[in-house]
Amino acid sequence: VLSGHDFVTQAYHACEHARSNGGNDFYVTDTQLPEDAQATASEANLSNLIRYAFENSTFQLAFQPIVSLHGDTRENYAVTVRLIDESQEEIQPEHFLNQVNSLNRMPELDRWVIRHAIEELAKQRKQGKKINFLISVSGATLDDDTLLLFICDCLRDYEAKGSWVTFQFDDEDARSHLHQLEKLADGLKKIKCKTCIHHFGLAKKPEAILSSFPIDFIQFHSSFLSDLFENQDKQDALNHLNELIQDQSIKTIASGVEDASSLAILWSIGVNYIRGYFIQEPSTSIDYDFHTE
Repeated sequence: VLSGHDFVTQAYHACEHARSNGGNDFYVTDTQLPEDAQATASEANLSNLIRYAFENSTFQLAFQPIVSLHGDTRENYAVTVRLIDESQEEIQPEHFLNQVNSLNRMPELDRWVIRHAIEELAKQRKQGKKINFLISVSGATLDDDTLLLFICDCLRDYEAKGSWVTFQFDDEDARSHLHQLEKLADGLKKIKCKTCIHHFGLAKKPEAILSSFPIDFIQFHSSFLSDLFENQDKQDALNHLNELIQDQSIKTIASGVEDASSLAILWSIGVNYIRGYFIQEPSTSIDYDFHTE
């Protein structure tokens, strides 16, 4: 693979070869774009897609059911976001959120998701569906002192109730923005919104955050679900954390559930809710049947 400088040199010589043949010609050089140049081009293309999505409001929401293991039939959905490429194909969040963050636009994306999710939630409620949404908020947005006011405005604009919405924060972000989150969580509680910490369980003292501010749900890190059925140490660790959390009247959610064997373990441990591809992959449709046996 050529370096970036060599690639430009090859391109120059190709142009000279075509010009020597009268100009109406082409010349193919057997070279490859260097890997770092390919990566740069890919990032530039992704950045352009992101900018287009912001300018034209073409991000897309997807919804994944959060299902009770103990008979609670409330219709809870986790809200995720998708980027749409030139071929109208979905790009998953793990493939573009880092780039959004590098463009310093995560707070802008969070606001887009919050507003459009609350709009959709209000629409579904007016159709008679008793659904609730879990919406993620990034660490970058926790530095925004006007976020609570923005949420209140969205609830008012779409005639939605705070009790229909749970806001979710990454465990690591929560610990590094503890002061901001304490203030935000207190405000969310006053407007009846709930809070959730996700990616929980990997910190040195994971339980330390449980009493820091009002928490309604804890979502375990998905790594707990990897080979859970065969790994007794993971089962014991998850069982211990689940007991600690539920002793403080906080509900637990296991994410990344992809097989029936894991489901059986989670039920025996006493985890309250599950989500994952075994239940249903995220979808633009809100149509999961929570009342099936």
